[in-house]
Amino acid sequence: MKKKVQLVHNPTAGDEEHEAQDLIALLQKEGYACEYTSANEENWPLPDSYTGLIAVVGGDGTIRQVAKALVQGAWADSHLPLAVIPCGTANNIAKSLGISAPTRQIVQSWSQCQPQPFDIGKVEGLSEEAFFMEAFGFGLFPDLMDAMKTLDKPENPSDELTFALEVLHELIEKAKPCQARLTIDGKVYEGNYLLLEVMNIRSIGPNLALAPNADWGDGAFEVVLVSEEDRNVLAKHVLDQSHGIHDVFPLPSIMAREIRIEWAQTNAHCDDERIEALGPVQLQIQPGRLQVLR
Repeated sequence: MKKKVQLVHNPTAGDEEHEAQDLIALLQKEGYACEYTSANEENWPLPDSYTGLIAVVGGDGTIRQVAKALVQGAWADSHLPLAVIPCGTANNIAKSLGISAPTRQIVQSWSQCQPQPFDIGKVEGLSEEAFFMEAFGFGLFPDLMDAMKTLDKPENPSDELTFALEVLHELIEKAKPCQARLTIDGKVYEGNYLLLEVMNIRSIGPNLALAPNADWGDGAFEVVLVSEEDRNVLAKHVLDQSHGIHDVFPLPSIMAREIRIEWAQTNAHCDDERIEALGPVQLQIQPGRLQVLR
């Protein structure tokens, strides 16, 4: 691997070991040349021909920013692998990749790692074409996003995740199901659902693993549907998670590659972005669209 790294850093994430100057010094000590970019900058410099890796330091939102540049932005022609140093709140993507070591150990591991194909989901039917790395869905999770914007959150990341689970539990108890029609690889599903999530990785939101068997490189989604009949099952699972009881989510998922969704309301999300879906949407898996180091 070429020994120059394009470092994209969220300066508001993480602790002292994630300060810009410390990250640059660490990379240089491990033998890497480094081009630093703040994730808050509007225009990121193009990687040059000596660059062998894009390293992102931040949470799921920052990873998605970089992925967007690699998938449909200015870096789309670079075909460079992505390395993750997690320092967000939930870190769902990093956890799905099995990346949780201290920063120095992560950087030291790069020389032994190989790029792995990472699928993304393509979404059509919105105001503009979109993609997702984590999940696309309707119902409870968009409602949770709306609720969290209005509340004072704990400063500690672990406490914030527990708080979000508690808020979600309250929403589950009072949520009204919504009529939906899905066509999943040609098969039709109709019903009234509290939650509909098309998962590309195992967990979303406050580390809620709705698709424990999801594989980000298998060329397929996992579709999770929670009906009125399963309200209590979901509520108990979320409550248990908030109390530190990490049992496996008991409801099944449906493997899918192409999906059409008609949802009677507009409240939707694409990864951590709250959006409005004003009509039917079509989702398609794009196998190996990204390359990630692990």
